[in-house]
Amino acid sequence: MILVHLSDNKAPTERKKPVSGFQWRLSKENWGQHSLSSCAFIPGIPYRVKLICAGHRQPNRHVKNHMVESSTNAIIRMFHVHRRYGAKSALDDITLDIQKNEYLFVTGASGAGKTTLLKLLYLGDTVSEGQILVDGVNISRIKRKGVPLLRRKFGIIFQDYKLIPTKTVYENVALVLEAAGRKPRLIEKKVRSVLRTVGMEDRMKALPLSLSGGEQQRIAVARAVVGDPKIILADEPTGSLDTESAGVIMAFLDEFHSRGATVIIATHDKSLIQKEGARVVHLHDGRLLTHTTV
Repeated sequence: MILVHLSDNKAPTERKKPVSGFQWRLSKENWGQHSLSSCAFIPGIPYRVKLICAGHRQPNRHVKNHMVESSTNAIIRMFHVHRRYGAKSALDDITLDIQKNEYLFVTGASGAGKTTLLKLLYLGDTVSEGQILVDGVNISRIKRKGVPLLRRKFGIIFQDYKLIPTKTVYENVALVLEAAGRKPRLIEKKVRSVLRTVGMEDRMKALPLSLSGGEQQRIAVARAVVGDPKIILADEPTGSLDTESAGVIMAFLDEFHSRGATVIIATHDKSLIQKEGARVVHLHDGRLLTHTTV
């Protein structure tokens, strides 16, 4: 058994009030399979990590290094987050760190809270209790006029595409850059480039309803990434697609992840998760059950 003891790094005389430590146990079987990032560390406070061995297996650097990484390299941090709708609890006490350039799956049955969790990150919904930090900013302190700036950090892909049916493929993708105040020449260059990447440059004058489901989702991906977001959120991005089209969409997400984006995918598709081999967060009735790596 490995005992990990975490405490703040201040001397007693520097503290305004006592701060208790946090202890976390690892058995021989699960050593190296869990993450310390689920702990609710206070931003801005350095922590002391102490490893105490009570078994034959010696600790390696994985836990300590991961501890440092989780507190310094996380682009999203959730601390005891709850979301309630009247008497119903959609999310219950979620504490989670997501690292920069991480590829993460959020999985669970329908109604488990996957979509709610994603919406809270970009203020598509608000927490009932708890705190969320995105790129170092506590989003509960963002005023209404600051919400568009927060959302520029995100590219969002919806299961039902949410394309504007009266606008062409080009216009749907260009809207993101127009809203950000980009110059027309740059908009044209960026839109053509991203449509070329997803294989839809020859359909830029088409209306969404003239496209297949797979083609519409390619446009949704293009719209999500054209603004060079730090974080890509995909809510069941392959849920309504055939196997071939789903593979194409996942290949695009892999490509943009390789360019540095953090990718978070909500899905209940176990075969999709197994193919990607990324960290998986499991939700059940709004509660965070486990972190695993496939």
